[in-house]
Amino acid sequence: MTPSVATGTVQFKDGAANLGAAVSVTAGTATLSTNSLSQATHNLTAFFTPTDTTAFKFSTSNVVVYVLNPSSAAPAFTADSPPTTAAMGTPYGPYTFAATGLPPPTFSVPTGTLVPGLTLNPTSGQLSGTPTAAGSFSFIVAATNGVGSPALSPSITIVVAASGTPPSFTAASPPTTAITGSPYSYTFTASGNPAPDFRVGTGALPDGLGLDSTTGLLSGTPITAGTFTFTIPASNGVGTPATSPSITIVVKPGVVFTHDTPLLTPAIGDPYTYTFTATGDPAPTLAFGSGTLPPGLTFDPATGGLSGIPTTAGTFAFTISAANTAGSSATTPLITITVGAGPSTVILTPSPVNFGNRGVGTTTAPQVVMLVNHTPSPVTGIRVSIAGKGAGEFALVADGCSGTTVAPGGSCTMSVAFTAGGGGLRTAVLTVADSAPGSPQTDPMSGRGVRTNGYWLGATDGGIFGFGGAGFFGSTGSIHLNNPIVALAASPDGKGYWETGSDGGIFAFGTATFFGSTGSIHLNKPIVGMAPTPDGLGYWLVASDGGIFGFGTATFLGSTGSIHLNKPIVGMAATPDGLGYWLVASDGGLFSYGTAKFLGSVAGPSQVKPIVGMAVTPDGLGYWLVGADDRTVRLRDRPLPRVHRRHEAQPADRGDDAVPELQPLTLFPGPFRRRAPAQSARPPTAATDSPDVRAKRRASRRAGATQYQTQVPRFSRSTRPAS
Repeated sequence: MTPSVATGTVQFKDGAANLGAAVSVTAGTATLSTNSLSQATHNLTAFFTPTDTTAFKFSTSNVVVYVLNPSSAAPAFTADSPPTTAAMGTPYGPYTFAATGLPPPTFSVPTGTLVPGLTLNPTSGQLSGTPTAAGSFSFIVAATNGVGSPALSPSITIVVAASGTPPSFTAASPPTTAITGSPYSYTFTASGNPAPDFRVGTGALPDGLGLDSTTGLLSGTPITAGTFTFTIPASNGVGTPATSPSITIVVKPGVVFTHDTPLLTPAIGDPYTYTFTATGDPAPTLAFGSGTLPPGLTFDPATGGLSGIPTTAGTFAFTISAANTAGSSATTPLITITVGAGPSTVILTPSPVNFGNRGVGTTTAPQVVMLVNHTPSPVTGIRVSIAGKGAGEFALVADGCSGTTVAPGGSCTMSVAFTAGGGGLRTAVLTVADSAPGSPQTDPMSGRGVRTNGYWLGATDGGIFGFGGAGFFGSTGSIHLNNPIVALAASPDGKGYWETGSDGGIFAFGTATFFGSTGSIHLNKPIVGMAPTPDGLGYWLVASDGGIFGFGTATFLGSTGSIHLNKPIVGMAATPDGLGYWLVASDGGLFSYGTAKFLGSVAGPSQVKPIVGMAVTPDGLGYWLVGADDRTVRLRDRPLPRVHRRHEAQPADRGDDAVPELQPLTLFPGPFRRRAPAQSARPPTAATDSPDVRAKRRASRRAGATQYQTQVPRFSRSTRPAS
C-alpha cells in the first residue's frame, strides 16, 4: 500500500464475492489467508477503504487472474458407445469417444481389431471412415494420460454388412377397406442395404392418411369415402427402386347421424314424433343408447322413430346409438327433453283425428285419443259420443274415459275406428262432455273412402287424373313449374305419389316422402323417369343418358352415364327386392343392374315406333315394354295383356259408360292393377252436357253411384277425381 503511512481496511474479492472479512492495513500491508478457493480460474481484486477519507481516497487494485490446478487426474470415459452396424462402402459415423482426466487423455485400441477402413483419432477420439470389408469386428478403446491406470471402454462389436443391395418389399399388402372416422394403420417393409426409404408413387392416398418415409408406416383417419389406388416405391440408391403392386383401398362412409335434433320442449298430451336417421356402409341399425325416455314416448329401432304422447312433466335425458356390421358406430349427443305441463284446460289429442284413405267397406285399425286434464281440479262426469254427418262410419271401439274421474295432470284414453261406407270424404266429431270449464271438448275426425282398384295419369303440367280407386293427394297443376313433369310414381301403399320434373325436381304428395332431388344440380341430360324403392323410403331418378341419381334407401347399382348410347334412355323400373333396376332406351335396348336380370329386348331394325316406357311383373321375372304406337311387348314368361289402343272405347267394369277417347299422355311406370272405369276430375258443366247425361248424373248422385261422364271429359288438374 503506498504510501505506507495510509491506514484503513482492505476487502479481498474473488470476482463479486468477498473472500472473508475486511483486514486492516499495517505499515502499508494487508494480508489474508484462505482455503476456500476451488480448483478453477479466479479473478482476484483488493478494495481499500481509508480511515481518513480527507487524506486518502477509496481505491481498487488491478485484477489478478489466479488459476488453481490439481496436480493430476486419472482418465474416465464419458462416451464409449458407437453405432454397432455399418455397411460396406457406406461412410460410418463419425462417432467421438470422450473421457475426462488431467492431463487430457489420448485414445487407442489396445485390444481387438478396428473395422477395416475406419480410423481412431488419438487426440480427439473420433472414429470415422468407410468400411472396406464385411464381417464382425470387436475391439476395446483405451484412454491414457499417464496418471493411474488407463480407462477402458466395454468390448465393442461392429457388424459390417456386405456391399449395398437393392431394395425388395417384404410387406406390401395393406387392408383394402377403411372406414371414415376410424383409425387406419399398416407398415410397409423392405429389405436392402442401406435401409430403403418409402414414398407414394402413382395415384393418391385416401384423404386423411399419410406415409412415413423412414418407417413405411401408413396411418391416419380417413375423412373421405371413395376408392383410392396407388403404388409405394422403396429406394436406397442401390440398383432399381422396388415398387409395390397396385394397391386399392376402398374407404366406406362410417356411421354418421344425419338427423339427431328432436323437439326438446313438448307438452303433456301433445302428439310427438321424430325420426332419427344415420348413414353408413353397410347401412347401420339404430338402438336406444342410455338414459330415460319421457313416459308416453317409445323408440322404434327399425324406423328410428321416436313417437307417442307425453304423459308426465319433467326433464328426461337419453342417447340413441347406431352401428353397422363393418364395426363403425356413432352415438348422438346427450338429448334432454323437457316435457311441460301444457295449457290449463282439458284437451283431446291427437286433434284432429285423420284416418286417411280407406277401401270402401273396410275398417281401419283403431286410433287412440287421449283426454288430458291440465286443470287444477279433478274432471268428473265424463261422457263420450260421436256426432256429425258421417257418425255412422266412426265407431267408439274402446272407452276408458266415460264414468271415470281424471285427476289434475292425469289422463284417460278412448279408441275410435273408421269404416268407409262409400267413396269420398267422411267426417264426424268426437265429443266429450265433463265437469271441466269449456265442456264439451270436441275432436274433428275424417276419413276418405276409396275404391281399391285404379290408377293415375299425369300431365306435363303436373295435373293428376285418378281412375277407379286411385285417390287424389295433390298436384302441381296450379303451380308455375320451371320444367315440365316427366314422371309419376306411386308410393308402395297406394296412398301417395311423386311427380318429377325434367330438371329432377321432386313433388311428394300423400304418404310419398321427399328424400332429395337434382333440382339444384346442373344435369348433362334431362331426367326422363323415376322408380321408387319397394319400402317407399327412397327413389331413383334416371336421365336420358342413363345417369342414375339415388335418394333415401335407393342404392346406386350402375348406370349408362359413361356409355355411348344409340338411343336415349326413356324410362326405368325397379326389381321387387329393391336391389336392382332396368333402364330402357327408345330403341328397346335394355340395361340391367344389381339383381335385375336381362330377359330380352326389342332393339333392332324391326322396331318401327320408339319405346316410351316399361313396367315390371310383381315377381320380377318379366317386364313389358310399351311403344309409342300403343304396342305392348312381352318379354320372357309374362302373358301379354290385352292391347288397348287409344282409339278403342273400353267397356266399364261396373256397367258405366264406355271410356272416352283420350289423347296420348306421357307413360309413367308403376304397379299394374285391375283396369277400372275412368272418372273425370270434375263433372262436365251443364253447358256441355246433354239432357240425357244430366238426368243420369242426377240419378247416380241420389243412388250414391259413380258419376257418368261425357265423351269429352273436362279435367281439372288440381282436384282429385269425384267419387
